[in-house]
Amino acid sequence: MEGIKMVRHLEEVKGEEMNRDADIDPKEIDLLINYYVPAILEDIESGKYDRIVVISSDKLRSMRTADILKDEISKRVNIPIEQEIDPRTSSEIHGEYKRGVNIRNPLIKKAKFIFLQEAFEKGNIWYRYGSVTNDSDEKAYPELAEIFASPGESQAELNIRMYRFILDLLQKIEEEPKTLYILSAHHIVMSTLLSLMYIVDKAGAHISLLYHPLGEMYKDENKATEEMIGGWENFYNFYKTRNYIFDIDVSKLEQMRGTIQSELDIFLARYMQHYGKPI
Repeated sequence: MEGIKMVRHLEEVKGEEMNRDADIDPKEIDLLINYYVPAILEDIESGKYDRIVVISSDKLRSMRTADILKDEISKRVNIPIEQEIDPRTSSEIHGEYKRGVNIRNPLIKKAKFIFLQEAFEKGNIWYRYGSVTNDSDEKAYPELAEIFASPGESQAELNIRMYRFILDLLQKIEEEPKTLYILSAHHIVMSTLLSLMYIVDKAGAHISLLYHPLGEMYKDENKATEEMIGGWENFYNFYKTRNYIFDIDVSKLEQMRGTIQSELDIFLARYMQHYGKPI
């Protein structure tokens, strides 16, 4: 059972100032035309699909990748192709960086380390990316105020939007089995879906995802990547060509559907308990 192709969004133009929503580098378009489009056309030419939907996040690099994919595929096929924007597929929401923050500022890496430490080592799923405070210390990380005007999302919020998106996508495929969904994906979406498939293969569909929030997926991320590219001996060529395109086995996601729904229900209940309002 298929129905999902997943590609990594094209890389953005790099500047000196931190910018989480830059436009794509025009030099990247050859990668899309030479690798992404031919791989997608193979599925379309199989005759299994009578409709195509390209899904992007609301980030510019993802939307522009989806725009070009839609245009290039439209030139080559005669079936309807649509585009949807789903903010739930966004990259991790770091918060608002202050103007003028240089991309090499060491606090950028430190903020990521703090977020992972809070969420996975301390189990603090409510810590917001870039926040100077945590649940027990109002001035835990005062240095982050140098680069952040406001903090981003918590691990709980990230989990909730990922789970909701996956469940809604599975429902769409069930209702429209002859539609091919193409994801113009950020790393967090790619690693989540690949790791879910890996978990089904290696641990079974009923494993709890609450090793830490999304912990099993993060723990198995490197293993999943290795398996998907055919072993680390192929990693260099994979990285060099950056041919980030994957078939998502919907049947494996379907096996995890009940577990994902249960975990989502748990997070929604914990969110209501923590904040006193729904999300």
